[in-house]
Amino acid sequence: MALHGTRLCGTARATCPCVTPSNRPSRLVTRLPALSGIPDDELPPYAMLSTPVYSLSSANSAGKTTMNMITYASPIALRPQRKYALGLYVQSMSYQNVKETGRAVLQILQVRHAQLTQLLGKSSGRDVDKVAQLQQLGFAVSEEYGLPVLADAVGVMELRVVSEFIPAGDHEVVLCDVVSWKHGQQEEAGDAAAGFAPLYTGYLRDNGYL
Repeated sequence: MALHGTRLCGTARATCPCVTPSNRPSRLVTRLPALSGIPDDELPPYAMLSTPVYSLSSANSAGKTTMNMITYASPIALRPQRKYALGLYVQSMSYQNVKETGRAVLQILQVRHAQLTQLLGKSSGRDVDKVAQLQQLGFAVSEEYGLPVLADAVGVMELRVVSEFIPAGDHEVVLCDVVSWKHGQQEEAGDAAAGFAPLYTGYLRDNGYL
Protein backbone atom coordinates (compact mmCIF):
# COMPACT_ATOMS: atom_id res chain seq x y z
CA MET A 1 0.00 0.00 0.00
CA ALA A 2 1.37 3.38 -0.98
CA LEU A 3 1.40 6.11 1.65
CA HIS A 4 0.88 9.73 0.66
CA GLY A 5 3.01 12.24 2.57
CA THR A 6 1.81 15.63 3.76
CA ARG A 7 4.03 18.58 4.64
CA LEU A 8 3.60 19.62 8.24
CA CYS A 9 5.40 22.93 8.03
CA GLY A 10 5.47 25.96 5.77
CA THR A 11 2.64 28.01 4.39
CA ALA A 12 1.61 25.53 1.72
CA ARG A 13 0.11 22.18 2.63
CA ALA A 14 0.11 19.29 0.19
CA THR A 15 -3.19 17.61 -0.53
CA CYS A 16 -3.56 13.95 -1.37
CA PRO A 17 -5.90 13.63 -4.40
CA CYS A 18 -7.36 10.37 -3.10
CA VAL A 19 -8.55 11.78 0.23
CA THR A 20 -11.67 13.83 0.78
CA PRO A 21 -11.05 16.63 3.30
CA SER A 22 -12.64 16.00 6.69
CA ASN A 23 -14.13 18.53 9.07
CA ARG A 24 -13.27 16.42 12.11
CA PRO A 25 -11.00 18.30 14.55
CA SER A 26 -7.44 17.05 14.74
CA ARG A 27 -5.68 16.63 18.07
CA LEU A 28 -1.93 16.22 17.93
CA VAL A 29 -1.50 15.83 21.68
CA THR A 30 -3.93 14.43 24.24
CA ARG A 31 -3.43 13.04 27.69
CA LEU A 32 -5.26 10.23 29.43
CA PRO A 33 -6.59 11.53 32.75
CA ALA A 34 -5.89 8.17 34.41
CA LEU A 35 -2.18 8.57 33.66
CA SER A 36 -1.57 12.30 33.85
CA GLY A 37 -4.26 13.55 36.23
CA ILE A 38 -4.94 16.37 33.75
CA PRO A 39 -8.58 16.61 32.59
CA ASP A 40 -9.05 16.34 28.86
CA ASP A 41 -12.16 16.94 26.78
CA GLU A 42 -11.36 14.22 24.28
CA LEU A 43 -9.60 10.88 24.64
CA PRO A 44 -7.82 9.14 21.77
CA PRO A 45 -9.87 6.50 19.92
CA TYR A 46 -8.09 3.56 21.54
CA ALA A 47 -9.51 4.61 24.91
CA MET A 48 -12.89 3.34 23.69
CA LEU A 49 -11.57 -0.20 23.18
CA SER A 50 -12.17 -3.01 25.65
CA THR A 51 -8.95 -4.96 26.18
CA PRO A 52 -8.02 -7.99 28.31
CA VAL A 53 -7.04 -7.48 31.93
CA TYR A 54 -4.09 -9.50 33.28
CA SER A 55 -2.15 -9.90 36.48
CA LEU A 56 1.63 -10.22 36.29
CA SER A 57 3.31 -12.32 38.98
CA SER A 58 7.02 -11.77 39.53
CA ALA A 59 9.79 -12.03 42.10
CA ASN A 60 13.14 -10.35 42.64
CA SER A 61 16.42 -12.22 42.99
CA ALA A 62 15.87 -12.46 46.74
CA GLY A 63 12.55 -14.23 46.20
CA LYS A 64 10.21 -11.41 47.25
CA THR A 65 7.08 -11.74 45.13
CA THR A 66 4.33 -9.41 43.99
CA MET A 67 1.40 -9.31 41.59
CA ASN A 68 0.05 -6.34 39.71
CA MET A 69 -2.76 -5.68 37.25
CA ILE A 70 -1.78 -4.78 33.69
CA THR A 71 -3.61 -4.07 30.44
CA TYR A 72 -0.63 -3.15 28.25
CA ALA A 73 -0.01 -6.74 27.14
CA SER A 74 -0.52 -8.37 23.77
CA PRO A 75 0.45 -11.49 21.82
CA ILE A 76 2.55 -10.43 18.82
CA ALA A 77 3.92 -13.61 17.19
CA LEU A 78 3.20 -17.32 16.75
CA ARG A 79 6.24 -18.84 15.01
CA PRO A 80 8.90 -19.91 15.51
CA GLN A 81 8.16 -18.95 19.14
CA ARG A 82 5.01 -17.42 20.60
CA LYS A 83 5.72 -13.96 21.95
CA TYR A 84 4.02 -11.35 24.12
CA ALA A 85 4.78 -7.65 24.36
CA LEU A 86 4.45 -6.05 27.79
CA GLY A 87 4.26 -2.38 28.71
CA LEU A 88 5.46 -2.09 32.31
CA TYR A 89 5.08 0.98 34.54
CA VAL A 90 8.63 1.98 35.45
CA GLN A 91 7.80 2.89 39.04
CA SER A 92 6.29 -0.51 39.81
CA MET A 93 7.90 -3.33 41.74
CA SER A 94 6.85 -5.69 38.94
CA TYR A 95 8.92 -3.72 36.43
CA GLN A 96 11.97 -3.94 38.70
CA ASN A 97 11.46 -7.67 39.26
CA VAL A 98 11.10 -8.53 35.59
CA LYS A 99 14.08 -6.39 34.63
CA GLU A 100 16.16 -8.05 37.34
CA THR A 101 15.22 -11.70 36.75
CA GLY A 102 14.00 -11.75 33.15
CA ARG A 103 10.90 -13.82 33.86
CA ALA A 104 7.29 -13.60 35.07
CA VAL A 105 3.94 -15.39 34.96
CA LEU A 106 1.10 -13.64 33.16
CA GLN A 107 -2.40 -14.52 34.40
CA ILE A 108 -5.63 -13.92 32.50
CA LEU A 109 -8.11 -12.59 35.04
CA GLN A 110 -11.80 -13.44 35.16
CA VAL A 111 -14.77 -11.18 35.89
CA ARG A 112 -14.87 -11.93 39.62
CA HIS A 113 -11.35 -10.51 39.90
CA ALA A 114 -12.63 -7.01 39.09
CA GLN A 115 -12.96 -6.45 42.85
CA LEU A 116 -9.17 -6.79 43.09
CA THR A 117 -8.53 -3.65 41.03
CA GLN A 118 -7.58 -1.58 44.09
CA LEU A 119 -5.22 -4.22 45.47
CA LEU A 120 -3.56 -5.39 42.26
CA GLY A 121 -3.80 -2.23 40.18
CA LYS A 122 -3.62 0.69 42.58
CA SER A 123 -1.30 -0.39 45.39
CA SER A 124 2.39 -1.29 45.49
CA GLY A 125 3.96 -4.56 46.51
CA ARG A 126 6.50 -2.46 48.41
CA ASP A 127 3.76 -1.42 50.84
CA VAL A 128 1.56 -4.50 51.07
CA ASP A 129 1.93 -8.27 50.87
CA LYS A 130 -0.49 -8.84 48.02
CA VAL A 131 -0.49 -12.63 48.28
CA ALA A 132 -1.43 -12.44 51.95
CA GLN A 133 -4.11 -9.85 51.17
CA LEU A 134 -5.56 -12.04 48.41
CA GLN A 135 -5.89 -14.93 50.82
CA GLN A 136 -7.50 -12.70 53.45
CA LEU A 137 -10.05 -11.66 50.83
CA GLY A 138 -10.91 -15.31 50.21
CA PHE A 139 -9.00 -15.86 46.95
CA ALA A 140 -7.03 -19.08 46.75
CA VAL A 141 -3.40 -18.67 45.71
CA SER A 142 -1.42 -21.52 44.17
CA GLU A 143 2.02 -21.78 42.58
CA GLU A 144 2.83 -22.13 38.89
CA TYR A 145 6.31 -22.03 37.39
CA GLY A 146 7.74 -21.08 40.78
CA LEU A 147 5.57 -17.99 41.26
CA PRO A 148 2.27 -17.34 43.10
CA VAL A 149 -0.87 -17.14 40.95
CA LEU A 150 -4.59 -16.88 41.49
CA ALA A 151 -5.86 -20.45 41.59
CA ASP A 152 -8.97 -19.51 39.62
CA ALA A 153 -7.26 -17.56 36.82
CA VAL A 154 -8.63 -18.23 33.34
CA GLY A 155 -5.12 -19.26 32.31
CA VAL A 156 -1.46 -18.64 33.10
CA MET A 157 1.59 -18.20 30.86
CA GLU A 158 5.25 -18.41 31.78
CA LEU A 159 7.15 -15.56 30.14
CA ARG A 160 10.89 -15.15 29.54
CA VAL A 161 12.34 -11.79 28.51
CA VAL A 162 14.06 -11.91 25.10
CA SER A 163 14.66 -8.24 24.29
CA GLU A 164 16.03 -5.04 25.71
CA PHE A 165 13.62 -2.79 27.61
CA ILE A 166 12.48 0.00 25.31
CA PRO A 167 11.90 3.38 27.01
CA ALA A 168 8.42 4.76 26.31
CA GLY A 169 7.92 7.46 28.92
CA ASP A 170 6.18 6.28 32.09
CA HIS A 171 6.28 2.69 30.77
CA GLU A 172 8.91 0.52 29.13
CA VAL A 173 8.17 -2.11 26.51
CA VAL A 174 9.72 -5.57 26.55
CA LEU A 175 9.26 -8.69 24.40
CA CYS A 176 8.88 -12.09 26.01
CA ASP A 177 8.80 -15.68 24.81
CA VAL A 178 5.74 -17.63 25.96
CA VAL A 179 7.65 -20.59 27.37
CA SER A 180 4.67 -22.63 28.59
CA TRP A 181 1.05 -22.21 29.60
CA LYS A 182 -1.86 -23.81 31.43
CA HIS A 183 -5.61 -23.36 31.20
CA GLY A 184 -7.68 -22.75 34.31
CA GLN A 185 -10.14 -25.31 35.60
CA GLN A 186 -13.80 -24.35 35.80
CA GLU A 187 -15.64 -25.64 38.83
CA GLU A 188 -18.88 -26.10 36.96
CA ALA A 189 -19.82 -26.22 33.29
CA GLY A 190 -22.01 -23.14 33.61
CA ASP A 191 -19.29 -20.92 35.01
CA ALA A 192 -17.98 -19.79 31.62
CA ALA A 193 -21.03 -17.65 30.92
CA ALA A 194 -20.89 -16.14 34.39
CA GLY A 195 -17.89 -15.39 36.60
CA PHE A 196 -15.32 -17.46 34.71
CA ALA A 197 -15.51 -15.20 31.64
CA PRO A 198 -12.27 -13.26 30.99
CA LEU A 199 -12.12 -9.75 32.44
CA TYR A 200 -11.96 -6.77 30.06
CA THR A 201 -11.37 -3.07 30.63
CA GLY A 202 -14.87 -2.33 29.33
CA TYR A 203 -16.30 -4.19 32.33
CA LEU A 204 -14.06 -2.23 34.70
CA ARG A 205 -15.20 1.08 33.17
CA ASP A 206 -18.89 0.14 33.11
CA ASN A 207 -18.82 -0.93 36.75
CA GLY A 208 -16.89 2.01 38.15
CA TYR A 209 -13.51 0.36 38.77
CA LEU A 210 -11.75 2.71 36.34
